[in-house]
Amino acid sequence: MSTSTHPVSATEPVAGPAPRVVIELPPERVAPHPDNIRDPGRDLKALTASVREVGVLVPLIVVPVAAVPGHEFDPGVTHVAVDGSRRQAAARAAGLPLPCEVRADLATARDTAVTMAATGLVRDGLTAREEAGAVQTMLNLGVSVTAVGRATGRSRAHIATARKAATLTADLAAAGDYPLTLEQLAILAEHQDDPDAVAALLAAAPRGHMPHVVAGLEIDRRERELHAATVATLTAAGVIVTDTEPRGHIAGGPRSLANLRNPDTPPGDCLTPEQHAACPGHVAHVEVTIYEPDDVDCEDSDVRITYGCTDPEAHGHAALYGRMIGPADPAAGGADEQAHADREAREARDKRDARRELIRLNKDADAAQAVRREFLRHCLAARSRHKAMTGWALRQVLGRDRGFARWIGEWNPPTVLGELLGCEPGDAVDVAVTAPPVRHPVMLWAYVVAAVESEFVRDAHRQADAHRAGYLRHLASLGHALSDVERRVVDNAATGQPGPVDDTAEAGTPQPSRNAGDPVTAPAADPAADAAGRGVPADVA
Repeated sequence: MSTSTHPVSATEPVAGPAPRVVIELPPERVAPHPDNIRDPGRDLKALTASVREVGVLVPLIVVPVAAVPGHEFDPGVTHVAVDGSRRQAAARAAGLPLPCEVRADLATARDTAVTMAATGLVRDGLTAREEAGAVQTMLNLGVSVTAVGRATGRSRAHIATARKAATLTADLAAAGDYPLTLEQLAILAEHQDDPDAVAALLAAAPRGHMPHVVAGLEIDRRERELHAATVATLTAAGVIVTDTEPRGHIAGGPRSLANLRNPDTPPGDCLTPEQHAACPGHVAHVEVTIYEPDDVDCEDSDVRITYGCTDPEAHGHAALYGRMIGPADPAAGGADEQAHADREAREARDKRDARRELIRLNKDADAAQAVRREFLRHCLAARSRHKAMTGWALRQVLGRDRGFARWIGEWNPPTVLGELLGCEPGDAVDVAVTAPPVRHPVMLWAYVVAAVESEFVRDAHRQADAHRAGYLRHLASLGHALSDVERRVVDNAATGQPGPVDDTAEAGTPQPSRNAGDPVTAPAADPAADAAGRGVPADVA
C-alpha cells in the first residue's frame, strides 16, 4: 500500500511545530467525527473501488478518542477522524488499513471545525450544502469571517452567501434531483417561507432561470406593497375592498359602476365613485402592476381601482343602458337580449384574459431585462468572453447597425451605458474613452449593447425583429440563459410572426417600435398555433 508519508510508530514525533505522528490503524479503530460536516456516504461505492485498487493514498487526520468528549464510541475505537470519514468507510469496506496523521493539537471544537472545512474544501471538495454548514459551524464557534476566509480561501462575499445558504431547512436543501450551487441555495433560503416561490425556483434551477424568477419575485413583492398601501388608504376612507373584480351588467358578484346609473339620470350617465360612496353596496377592487422604466429614473406603476355595487337592484340602481338582467330571469329582456348579454360577457372575459396575459409577459420582460443587464455587467469583467464580445461588436459597427448609428448620432444621455459601466450617466463617456487601451475593444462592445438595450422595448415579445433576436443569440452564446419571454423574441424572428397581440394594451405600455428596414409585424392569425411553436431555435440551444 502506498501512502504520502511513511508510517511510523505512535510514539515517534514528526518534525514541526505541532505534535503530529503518522500511524497505520485498522479502519474499525477509527470512527467518523460526530460533528462531521460532510455526508460520509456520498460517492462511497466509487471511492471503495479506488481504495481497493490502490489503497488509501492520503492519510486521514485523526485525534485520540479522548479529544472528543461527550460522545459514545464503540469499545474498539481509539481515534476519531477529523478529515477522512469517507476514506475510513471505503477502507473498512475494502478491508485495508488506514494511514492516519494524529493531530494532538486539535483539542477544541473550534480547531476541529476549521480543519474539517479547510481540508474538505481544498482537498476533495464539499457539496454546496456541506460548505454552507461548515462555514456556519465555524462562525458559531467564534471563528471570525477573516479567519474563515484565510482557512478556506473564500472571499467575504462568498462567506456571506454561505451563511445565507446555511439557513435553508434540510428538506428544502435536499429537494429535487438537480444539484444546487451555493448561490442557488442562498436564493432558496431567502424565499423558503413562500412555498409557491420555492416551487418556481426549483423548477427554474435546471434551466438556469433562477435569476429570472428572482427578478419576477422582486417585482411581485413591490406590487404587494403598493397594493397593501392602496387598500389601506381605501379602508381608512371607509371603502370596503373586495377580492372579486366588479363586472358588467350580468348578475353574479359586484357590478361595475361603469355599467350602472341612478334611475333618475339618463342612460349613458354612469355612477361615479363619489355619487355611490354612501350606498351600502359600495365596494372597490384593486389591481396593481409595476413596470420597470424603459430609460428613465422612475418607476412605472399602474394602480387600477374598479368601484362597484354588490347588489344594484336592491339598492335602486339601473343598468347604464337597457334593462338589468339577472341569471334567475332569462326572459326579463327576452332570449335575444340574454344571448347578446352572454356574448358581451364572454368577449369581456376574453379581453380581460388577453390583457392579463400581456401584463404577465411584460412583467416577465421587465424581470428578464434586470437579469440581462446584470449579465452584461458581469461580461465586462469576464476576460474569457472578451474576444467573442469584441468580434460581435465589430460586426455590428462594420455592418452599419442602424440602432447603434442612431444612438451615436442622437447621443442622448447614455443612461444604459452608465448602468453597465457602474458610473453616473454623465460620466459614462469619459469612463469609456479614458479606459486603458487594452480595454478599448470591450468598451466598444459596451457602447453597442447599450445602444441595443436602449431600444429593447418591454413588449418586444409582440414583434418580429431579426436584429434584436441576433443580439439575444449573441448573449446566449456568451452563457446567458434566455428567459421564456426572450426566447419568444427569438422565435418570432425565426418564424417572421409575432406572438398574439392585444390591441387594447393597458395605458402606459409602450407600443411596438420598429427599426428602419425591419420587417413589418402583424398579429398572429392563430394564437394557439403560436403558443404551440415556442421551441428554441437550434442556434440558441
